[in-house]
Amino acid sequence: LLAVVFMAILLGLALCQVEERPRGTVVGLFSAVYEMFISILDWVLYLLPLGLCCLLASQASEVGFDVLKVMSGVIIVYLMCFVLMSALYMFVLWRATGRTFKELYHVLKVPFTMAFVASSDSALPMTMKAMGQFGYPRDMLNSVIPLSAVLNRHGTAVVFAVTTVFVAQIYGMELTAWNCLVIAGSCALVGAFDSGEYVTIAPMITYILG
Repeated sequence: LLAVVFMAILLGLALCQVEERPRGTVVGLFSAVYEMFISILDWVLYLLPLGLCCLLASQASEVGFDVLKVMSGVIIVYLMCFVLMSALYMFVLWRATGRTFKELYHVLKVPFTMAFVASSDSALPMTMKAMGQFGYPRDMLNSVIPLSAVLNRHGTAVVFAVTTVFVAQIYGMELTAWNCLVIAGSCALVGAFDSGEYVTIAPMITYILG
């Protein structure tokens, strides 16, 4: 995602050097493609519940009930952390927009669902579309939201922290207050530099475990 944002910035700067008429054509083409994929995403959302059920069934059949039962504790901790993070974000939006919590939930329920069942990156288009209902300029949302998603990997930091404590408990390591501070600082730093891809979580978390 960081590479996409960086490339978009370069394209925007390069377009400033193009004459107004062809520049408008290129921008119009990008806007049309963007709206086209937003429409496709809207269609896909109708199949999301079915896809989620199939995904959960597939994972449960491969992992087995015994493993899921052992992992239920750490999964609950993950969910509790994400619920607390979501509540904090809703509080910030409540103060910034002046809307009620019911209005905020009604507007953001689709992006929240996408982020929860898929990933935060996949929810970015719907987030930008939803935030436009609060009156923010579209041009600002289209640049601020992707960039902030790259620079603020809070969810990744939480995953690293909970997983590290979980691994420490497996090996019977007693964590002191100093260990917890080191874990918190390391997770915040490594989580911020994580690319957001699932394949990078395993190698990145080795730094924290070390």
